[in-house]
Amino acid sequence: RNGDVISAGQLLAELEQDDFLFDRDNGQLLYQQAKNALAESESYLAKLEKAFGQGGISQADVDKAMLDFRVKKAEEQQAAINLRLKEKQLADTKLHSLGDGTVIDITVKEGELVEGGTPVVIISMPRPTIMRKAQNTHAAGGRSCGGHSLSPLTSPSKSWVRIRLDILGISIAYLVVSSF
Repeated sequence: RNGDVISAGQLLAELEQDDFLFDRDNGQLLYQQAKNALAESESYLAKLEKAFGQGGISQADVDKAMLDFRVKKAEEQQAAINLRLKEKQLADTKLHSLGDGTVIDITVKEGELVEGGTPVVIISMPRPTIMRKAQNTHAAGGRSCGGHSLSPLTSPSKSWVRIRLDILGISIAYLVVSSF
């Protein structure tokens, strides 16, 4: 509610997770399938290498199995990366405050659909904690903080700056009050 005092890390907003849970579960299944396929390929390659050592098969057969093993290894690595991405997207469905402050305005109602970039809550913060945590500068002038995009909205005076935090296309606008 407007006027509520909030603490760093406090949950401010949450996206519906159904699609993200489905994507994560699907990613887990694809990763497990890729892991199993890699294990089968590795086992088959070991058998062919043993048979080659005994003179039972040609080098071309071993080379083909080695190529299949490398492809399965790359597929397993890609499935692992995709799973980590899905898990991160699921974790990013929760918006937490980056610092202590006071809710100035809640711009959307619970259950309301919003466009990407729409601020959902505006928070006044007594210290510029966000700016100190910023890590990477992007081409558009934004900054990265904990994997989330920070971009300045306005800077009308030296005593305050307004920042928008975008996570999965929705935003929190922070009003950071301080003397710079």
